[in-house]
Amino acid sequence: MNVSKYSKVDQNILLEYIYDDSNLISEPYNIIVNIKDGVNSFISASSSATNNIESNQLFLIDPVSNNYGIMNTSYYSFLQQQNYSASTPIQYDTIKIHLPINYTFGQYIGCYAKVYTYGYDNKTLFEISNFYFDLTNVSKSYLLNYTAPPLLFQEKLWGKYLQINIPSVNALSSQRTNNVATLNSINSNLTNGMGLSITSPVFIDFHFINTSQTINNVTTYLLAPTVTTTIPQTPDYQQLGLNIQHATDGDYFQIYGTYNGSAAGLDLFIQNALTNGSNYTIQYNITMFEQNIQGQTTTIVVSQNFDQPIEYRPIIKYSTTTAIIDVEMNLIDSVNNSSITREASYGMLQDEVAKYSLNLSKINLKNANKPIIYNTRSSGLLNGGMGNANGSSGSGLSNGSGASNITIQSVNIPYPVLADKAHIIAKSTNVINQDGTVFYGLGQIMINIFPFDNVIQFIIAQNVVKSSLSLNNATSIEYLDMSSMGDIEMEFTNSTNTISIPIYQSIGLTQSNLAIGQAVFLIPQTQITNIRNIYNTGNNVFYITSTSNNTTTVIYTGLYQMYDSITNINDLNSNVPTVTPSANTTPSIIDDPTATLQTAIVTRKLVSDANQAPPIQAKPGSQYYTSGTVSNG
Repeated sequence: MNVSKYSKVDQNILLEYIYDDSNLISEPYNIIVNIKDGVNSFISASSSATNNIESNQLFLIDPVSNNYGIMNTSYYSFLQQQNYSASTPIQYDTIKIHLPINYTFGQYIGCYAKVYTYGYDNKTLFEISNFYFDLTNVSKSYLLNYTAPPLLFQEKLWGKYLQINIPSVNALSSQRTNNVATLNSINSNLTNGMGLSITSPVFIDFHFINTSQTINNVTTYLLAPTVTTTIPQTPDYQQLGLNIQHATDGDYFQIYGTYNGSAAGLDLFIQNALTNGSNYTIQYNITMFEQNIQGQTTTIVVSQNFDQPIEYRPIIKYSTTTAIIDVEMNLIDSVNNSSITREASYGMLQDEVAKYSLNLSKINLKNANKPIIYNTRSSGLLNGGMGNANGSSGSGLSNGSGASNITIQSVNIPYPVLADKAHIIAKSTNVINQDGTVFYGLGQIMINIFPFDNVIQFIIAQNVVKSSLSLNNATSIEYLDMSSMGDIEMEFTNSTNTISIPIYQSIGLTQSNLAIGQAVFLIPQTQITNIRNIYNTGNNVFYITSTSNNTTTVIYTGLYQMYDSITNINDLNSNVPTVTPSANTTPSIIDDPTATLQTAIVTRKLVSDANQAPPIQAKPGSQYYTSGTVSNG
C-alpha cells in the first residue's frame, strides 16, 4: 500500500508523507546521543541512499538565538555516536518537501525539517531525522530533484522536491516482545530499552534557514521560526478508494471515490466530517496517456454530491493500440490544507481505443441489402379463415392480395439431442410418483458421461406428496423453483480442480425452465478431458449448485461415471448376452429357386408331444402337414 498525506506549511512549501509498506530496508544505522540535551537521534549510515545521513543533519546549539550546527561527532564532544549493524528488513516511509518549479527559497538560503515522536511514556522525545538543505552549498545540489510530470496541488504546480527516507514510526513502535521493546531492535537501541509510543503521532518541525556563518571551517545556521505539523503513525482513511469503470449505458467512463467500498459511503463520511471540524473538497486530476505520449490534464473540483460519478469521455488522437487513463484524487481539508491522495489507472486495449478516436465515421447504409420479411399465418386464418377461392385451404402465406403463391420450404435447425434425463428430488431418500417415475434422492443417481458433447436434463422436485383430500389419493409433485436462486451450475470438483457447467438454453424441446425445476446442462467435449482427470482421482461426485451474493449452496449431488472408463467397459463386456447354437435353431438351406418352378417352405416348429413324429421336409410340388400340439415359440 502506498498512501500519501499532504500538509502545506507555507505557500511555497508542501510536505508529503508517504506510507509505503513495500519499502523494506535493512542497512547499518547509528544512534546519536546528545549528552547536553539528553536527546537520542536516529541516523542512517553514511553509505545509505536514504539521504538521512550524518552530513545532512543539524542539531540545536542555542535555543535562544535559534542557532543550529551541522552534526559532527568528531568536533562536538557532547555528541556520542553508537554504531549498529544491519537489522532485519523494516518499513521505511518517505518525506518529500515540494517546491514550485521556479522557486529558489526567496530571501532564505534553505530549509530544515526535524522529525520526532514520543517514547512509550509519552513524555520523552526521540528524533528520527534532522534533515537540512543549503541552497548555497554546491555539494548539496544533488538533493534537489525535479518532478516529472509536475505535481498539481491546490491549483499550483510543484516541480521540485527534496526527499528523505526514515524508518516507519509505526514499524519501530511495533518491535515489542512481551510488552517490552525487542532486544537489539532499532526500537530498543534508539530509546535505551523504553520503546516508542504506539499512540503518539509523528511530529515534523519545519524551518526556513535565514543565514549561515562559517568560523574556523565550522558552519552554523540561524533558522526562522518553526511551523509544526503532525502525521499519524498509520495512514488515515485506509477505507478511502478510487474507482474507474466503463459506463454500462454508453461509451464513456465513470470516475468516483469510495469509502468502505461505496460512493455513498464517501458522501456520508464527508458529511460526518463537518461535525468534527473538517471541510473536505475533492479534486480529480485526469490525464490520458497514449502509448508514450502524455495528454493534457483535466482537473475537476467537487464540493458537493460526492457520491455522483465524474463522467469522462477521452479523445485519443495518436494511438490505435493502447491508451491509459490516469486519475489522481485529492481529498483536501480546507481547514488545515492537509490532503489525502489516491491514484488509479485504466488501461484500454485496441477494441476500446477505437471507440474514442479523434474522428468518428458513420456507417453508410445507402446500398445495404434490405431483405423481404414475410409474416407466417395459419391456413385457417388466411383470407379471413375461408381458404382460397377454389375451395382449397390456404398455404399460410399471402402476398397481400389474397393469393397464396408462395411456397413454404421447411428448414431443419440442428440442435443437441437430449443424451440423458433424470428425475431427482432435493431430499435424502428416493420418492416414487403415482405414474411410476422415480425421483432419486441425494447421492442416489448415477449418470453416464460420454466422450462427446453431453446434454443432460434434470427435473428437480422439492417434494412429492400424496393428497388425502383427493378421491383417488393422487400424488402431487412440488417442483423446485430455482428462478430466484442466482447462478445455477453443474460442478465436477476435487481438491485441486473444479469444472463449472452453466445452465444451457438449448434449441428445441430440451429447454431449461428454472421456475418448474427443469435445468439443462451442456457438457462440451472440450471439458471431457478435465472431467476425466477428476474422475481418475477417485472422485466421481457431481453437484448442482446455486450461487447468490457470493454464497454457494448445494441443491443436489449425485454420482457419475465415464462411459469409456476401463471399469465400465469391462462391465459392459461381461454383461453382453451370448447365444449358443442348438439343433432346433440350426437354419435350413433353401434350394435354388431357379432349379424348380415351385418351392414350399415349411418353418420348423418344436413339438411338445414326445411321441409325435418329426416334421417332414416338403418336396417340390407337394404339401405336407403335421399334427399335434405346438408349444409357444
